[in-house]
Amino acid sequence: MKKIWGIVALTGLLALSCGRGKPERERPQKVPLAQLREAVERNPQDVGALVALGEALMDREGAYAEARDLLERALRLAPEDARVHRALGRLFMLVGRYPEAEEHLHKAMEVWGDDASLYNDLATVYAQEAFALFKALRIRKDKMEQAIATYRKAIELDPKDPLYWYNLAFAYDQLGEFDQAEGAYRRALSLDPDFGKARKYLGILYQRTGRTKEAVRELQMASELLPDDPELAYQLGLAYFQRKDYGKAERMYRRALELDPEYPDAHLGLGQVLLRSGRREEGEREMETFRRLSQEGDRLREARLAVQRYPDRAESHYELALALMERRKWEEAVRALQRALVLKPDFGDAYVALGRACFLKGEYGKAKEALDRAVSLDPENPYAYLYLGGVYMRWRRYKEAALALERATGLAPERPEFHYNLGLAYAKGGRTREATGAFKKAVELRPDYGMAHRDLGLAYLSLGEYGKAAEHLERASRLLEGRPEVYSYLAMAYRALGDDGGYKRALARLDSLRGVGGEKR
Repeated sequence: MKKIWGIVALTGLLALSCGRGKPERERPQKVPLAQLREAVERNPQDVGALVALGEALMDREGAYAEARDLLERALRLAPEDARVHRALGRLFMLVGRYPEAEEHLHKAMEVWGDDASLYNDLATVYAQEAFALFKALRIRKDKMEQAIATYRKAIELDPKDPLYWYNLAFAYDQLGEFDQAEGAYRRALSLDPDFGKARKYLGILYQRTGRTKEAVRELQMASELLPDDPELAYQLGLAYFQRKDYGKAERMYRRALELDPEYPDAHLGLGQVLLRSGRREEGEREMETFRRLSQEGDRLREARLAVQRYPDRAESHYELALALMERRKWEEAVRALQRALVLKPDFGDAYVALGRACFLKGEYGKAKEALDRAVSLDPENPYAYLYLGGVYMRWRRYKEAALALERATGLAPERPEFHYNLGLAYAKGGRTREATGAFKKAVELRPDYGMAHRDLGLAYLSLGEYGKAAEHLERASRLLEGRPEVYSYLAMAYRALGDDGGYKRALARLDSLRGVGGEKR
């Protein structure tokens, strides 16, 4: 199977060419990032090493801000190097700075001359810009036609690269020129029958134009090439549904949901199939899930639309990242934040969000790096210190965690969760008396804070203040229903107090939660 090497653009639909030195169609061996970093450390003046690391960070990790720094350093060292201009053109396209992308790609062309892959990249910049919805419809059409002409120039120079035919097909598809699009998709597939995306979008084109038999054929073949693509599974389910093959439609909708459990349209399609087959209760559940996910997805849809309208605004990418983080899409959120930071390098809130996203991904070193940068830009941001405290807690560096969280609570004394986290740092660091003070402040600010009552009760238990321990653990038991550890601690407190009735009640509740019979103790 031929490998098409491209950095995905236009929400995964178009692809840029890539290359080292004079562009090549075949993908070179992927060099580990650690090795690329070592090359830069050995020789910080090596332009090729800087470009290689910058491109790898862009393509593999979406680390656009770090890539920009490396490539701008390379540009200062070699202002006429086409490799640098090409990489910067790709970078600026990915973050929505299209005029600068065009400028750098044209500069690369001046050095390399007529090169098919550079024309492909420039055409992709034009196509991406056409998707910026704030432009007038006429301007958008003109820009897409400019993309088509430039893709055709790439094909003229290298007619045997299926990537260029695929991009041309997609551009025609967007203009509604379906016959031209079909021909270009088919040409791409004649050059590479295993080009999964070309088969996928040809199948979708057939589906949109009512040719469901051809759609099923192409989508089936595409699904063998792209077995983990939830959209493809959904589209194949839709094609089966349109052909009234409800059994196969159900299987494909369920496959889409295995791959993406929060795919609203797949829940809708599955619900429709189930209702048609008389499984009303199951069908209604799926329809309700569709309605819920659609409502929850409003912010994400609006954020994506804002990025399309204003791709050169850092705030658009930042808001998209926050919406993605609500849906626990950490990887995509990190990439959106990296784009924001290329556009606005001193965007402190974006660094805080990046630190939080990396923390939630379990990448604590990257989280600390981002949060340190946030603190340097805005020493008064309490959330930067809150998440820094979390990083230190993960590393069991409790003294440093407490220092960071003390700073956070000083800046945001009204936030109960800040005091709670400070209490955890104190408790983990063996400072139990100080922990009780922090937990007490948390429950004063939020009396229904169940976790704070639980841990305050546990702290009092450790200090031998059993009456206070029982008081807060009782509160926790009402606020945290179904948490067996609360009743375990409560039983300890009552036993220490000599309260046999309270002890037995706590044990009975603990046994019921654990599904244990009431044996004598």
